[in-house]
Parts: sequence; structure tokens; C-alpha cells
Amino acid sequence: MPHTNLHRSVLILILVACTGCRDYSAEISDQFNASGRESIDLKKAVPSQWEKVCVIGPYMDNAATEKTLGFKWPVESHSAIGHSDGISLLVFVRGNSAIEHVEHPRNEGDFANLSGQCFSPSEAKFKRVKDLPDSWPELVQAK
Repeated sequence: MPHTNLHRSVLILILVACTGCRDYSAEISDQFNASGRESIDLKKAVPSQWEKVCVIGPYMDNAATEKTLGFKWPVESHSAIGHSDGISLLVFVRGNSAIEHVEHPRNEGDFANLSGQCFSPSEAKFKRVKDLPDSWPELVQAK
């Protein structure tokens, strides 16, 4: 009987910990694919209360990330971005805090050319650059 209560307690803790856990990279990819691989609106894909999203590109370290975000955030312990060129890291910021971060595969919408830039929710709309053969689907800000 005590094991049953322990198992139930552990299950409840897991469920509570995962409440609100979402795979935002999958949601971004789903939106990109639904648009015919043409556009992404991060405000719709990541609906939490963020003030800006900052793009951290491949091989950026803690110092470069701090310069981009405007505050210290240990990217090297939160992401593989420091040694991977297959992802871009999107850091969603409110105040001086990173409230979400998403490792997004570049083959599902490549944000890397926007590395070091931040965008407000209303500016966080991106479109695919046309006519780039044999490359990842490069994104630029849609204006």
C-alpha cells in the first residue's frame, strides 16, 4: 500500500511539472509547414507573455549571448548552440529573464542569419528567402 501512494505522488509531481510544457519547436515547424514552408509568426507559435525574442546563432557563447540579450544568461548550459550548427536558439524574454528558449532545427526554418537580433512580438514575423538552392530555408523578417 505505501508503494501505491508513493507512485501516485510521483505521478502527480510529474504531471504538475509538465503542465504547460510544450514543444514550441514543433509548433514553429507545424506553422512553417502549414504555410507551404513560406512564413512563421512567432507570436502565434509561442503564445506566452514575452516582450522580445532574441536569435542566438550557431557557436554563440555566453558572452555573445549576454550582449544580445542585455543580461547574463548561461546559454552554454541551456543549449547545444555553442557546438552545433544544425540549430538556432530562440530566447523569449520578459524583463531581464529568459522565460522560454527553443532549439529550432535550421532545416525547419533557418533563423541563423538573424543571429544577435531581437524582435518584439509584433515584429516577430518571418518569411522565407526565395531561390536559395540546396540550402536550409533561410528566414528574414517580414515587413
